[in-house]
Amino acid sequence: GGGRVQTVTCPYCKSVIDLNDNYKVLYNFKNSQVPNVPFKIGMRGEIEGIEWTIIGWIVYRSEDDVNDKWSEFLLFSPLYGYSWLIYEGGKISFSKRVRDFNLQKWEENSSTAFYKRGHYLLEEEAYNSLVYFVQGELTWIAKKNDKIRYWDYKKSTKESLSIEQSHNELEVYYSKKVDAKKVYESFGVTKEQQIIKKGT
Repeated sequence: GGGRVQTVTCPYCKSVIDLNDNYKVLYNFKNSQVPNVPFKIGMRGEIEGIEWTIIGWIVYRSEDDVNDKWSEFLLFSPLYGYSWLIYEGGKISFSKRVRDFNLQKWEENSSTAFYKRGHYLLEEEAYNSLVYFVQGELTWIAKKNDKIRYWDYKKSTKESLSIEQSHNELEVYYSKKVDAKKVYESFGVTKEQQIIKKGT
């Protein structure tokens, strides 16, 4: 998964291992009920003309609703680095971190955001999510119940901008909904495992 990987989670005992500290066990996710998802660690597929490998998996849940969960899969390409495949109830988005968004001009109560001449509107009030489960390789140490605060801005039905705050650090991600059927086929997901929502 490249040089930025810091932890790997054993798929059998669900222990998170620190690759920078003699494979020290940091904590364990053995009591987390793993959701049934169509994607698995190690799958390879193409998105927007680039081949990616799924190297990590994080399940988040809403702070307000324990049943509201979604999965984010860490993608790695030797040439293009890291991106995310977001899966929520059959809807699939491709997300990547952007570093040219002007955070100095953004405020927490902003109802609009501008990025690359695009105008994004706040979709809902800021909300919190918690880390519920992790598997595979990650580029940082994610602990159970770590809190992330989100501000989601939407440009269209397909494009959105998300500002995320964790440990007092702000990051910005651009996301775009992708054709679920094409992604499933490219990553080798069986038809029995595919869930395709209308309008995606």
